[in-house]
Amino acid sequence: METLDKSEAIDRILEQLEKVIPFNSASVQLLHEGVLEIVSTRGLEPKSEHIGTRFEVTEEEPAYVLLQGDEPYVLIDDVQLSTPTFLEEKHSKIHGWMAIPLRVKGQLIGIIALDGHEVAQFNKRDAELAVTYANQVAIAIENARLFSELQGELIERKKLIDELEIKNSELERFAYTVSHDLKSPLITIKGFLGFLEQDALHGNIPRLRGDIQRISDATNKMQTLLNELLNLSRVGRLVNESQQISFNELVNEALELVHGRLQANHIQVQVQDNLPNIYGDRPRLLEVLQNLIDNAAKFVRFSPQPLIQIGCSGYESGKPIFFVQDNGVGIDEAHHERIFGLFNKLDADSEGTGIGLALVKRIIEIHGGRIWVKSEVGQGAIFYFTLPVESGS
Repeated sequence: METLDKSEAIDRILEQLEKVIPFNSASVQLLHEGVLEIVSTRGLEPKSEHIGTRFEVTEEEPAYVLLQGDEPYVLIDDVQLSTPTFLEEKHSKIHGWMAIPLRVKGQLIGIIALDGHEVAQFNKRDAELAVTYANQVAIAIENARLFSELQGELIERKKLIDELEIKNSELERFAYTVSHDLKSPLITIKGFLGFLEQDALHGNIPRLRGDIQRISDATNKMQTLLNELLNLSRVGRLVNESQQISFNELVNEALELVHGRLQANHIQVQVQDNLPNIYGDRPRLLEVLQNLIDNAAKFVRFSPQPLIQIGCSGYESGKPIFFVQDNGVGIDEAHHERIFGLFNKLDADSEGTGIGLALVKRIIEIHGGRIWVKSEVGQGAIFYFTLPVESGS
């Protein structure tokens, strides 16, 4: 929208300029690192063939003098006699020529070039008048640039505000969930410590053992939660040195870590051969695979023939798209985004803390990748994620 407004303003100024200084064609050319680019024209048809044309300003070009000093304009009676580049067939009708600099705060940002088919078509008075219009064009261009910058800043600010609101919401949920999830095992421990004392006094060994087991389970639950919170807090701060990694080897290592669950539930795992190598923090990426495989194992175990498949489905912006697929219970589409939130568990009674997928998402994003899920209820789930193959990719 900003470019359109700028173009319309420039077109109107050229239209007004033509009324006071008759010309056969005109162009507004913006300067960038010694190269001029045509951004607007009048009298040059079709416009599409001219807009975007770039050319280096060499010493042979009549506009060269404007780049070297503070000349108010360049006025040439017949460019066919003085400028070799105008001898080309497409410029053969041009004789009179004038260029006026576009300056913003003393800096040259481009020129307005006027072409005439008559020799000495423009005079000094025309040039001085054209300077006034050039100033208007420069102001229009600068205003458009400032407006574009402001729009960019507003968009960036809104993005930061939205991210902050998400973080605040996450923090509130974090505080509530941590207090609740830590309070629950503490209540269990406190209660069974009372039972433990009574059962010890009465010499009831079987109940005593049960009390101890429940206290042990509660402390293990607290330990698991605290460990996962610690892992989450480290993401983005304590990063191991990145390295080239064999994805197949990483998958095998992750499978070893969850071997007990896979074996206990008779889950078959199929892994593609010759998967692309990746680049990143090996321990963190191992956590990603371990969490995704463990998550799949949780929800596939009740299938008649539980199966997890791991592979690569293609590439996105140079990054391989890996997947972990299961034939488990599936996930309703309404929850596809929610599952990656902190402490978001679709089944409140399921095992785990609700941190795993949030951790996975953060690790992948820190590596410059992204993760998403495709799933329907009863149709299993496919978790797709991208990772870099080299530094900076």
